[in-house]
Amino acid sequence: MKTYQQYKEQLSAQLKGHHLRLFAILLVSSLLISLCKDSLIYIMDAKSLVYSILSFLLSLFFSLINYVILFLFIQRVRNESFGVKDVQYGASRFIYLILAGLIVSVIQLLVSTVATFLIMVPPLYYVGMSVLNVFFILWNALIAYGVYDGVTRIKALVMGSFQLLWEQIRVILRGSLVYMIWFVVAQIGILLVVTSFLGNDISNNLMEVFSVAANNTQALISIIGIYALYYVVQFYLLVPLYLLSANVYEDGKDHWINIK
Repeated sequence: MKTYQQYKEQLSAQLKGHHLRLFAILLVSSLLISLCKDSLIYIMDAKSLVYSILSFLLSLFFSLINYVILFLFIQRVRNESFGVKDVQYGASRFIYLILAGLIVSVIQLLVSTVATFLIMVPPLYYVGMSVLNVFFILWNALIAYGVYDGVTRIKALVMGSFQLLWEQIRVILRGSLVYMIWFVVAQIGILLVVTSFLGNDISNNLMEVFSVAANNTQALISIIGIYALYYVVQFYLLVPLYLLSANVYEDGKDHWINIK
């Protein structure tokens, strides 16, 4: 197995001339998806059946987009180019991406629910959530790389990627240290800024937060500012993190790709 230092040297070469492009793709796609999701409630009756169906279908579509975007990172490792064929390929593997992603999402929900008991010890809670955030983000990334390589067995996608991630957890945690620190600092900062202006009873829906803050110029500017800073830094730090996971996958894929 390679050391973190060896991976770091690879990342430095792979990111040269590509960091900003990958960052822009992640940021813009994520913001557009969030905008579409959060805006839906304002143009439709949230209690209607049509809303529920459309919301579900959009969630599947956006999940597919996120997975296809992750193809960019394994392609960067292999010096391959992204094209329309990759979008078509991702769409043709839609069922495998969604089923594997759904299993991971259920596990994440269960683990996160248990982790909420740590809220009584805030420092431990935020650190724990940052570790879980990284773990599940990269678990999904490894699944995307597996699908990109033609793996269609759900067990291989879910268990194999978990096994690889767990075996390289020290490298992953070291490589994600700055991201996790930022995650903790940003979550606390957002909480303090939003509650200082709007109180504790506020939704996680960004559009709703901005709508409530619209009558207070100072609040609106402050909240938009803190969220903008959070997302810009977050996605800038996610680029090397995703690329690290792609390198880890490339070195270890043969170890799990044939799991029965």
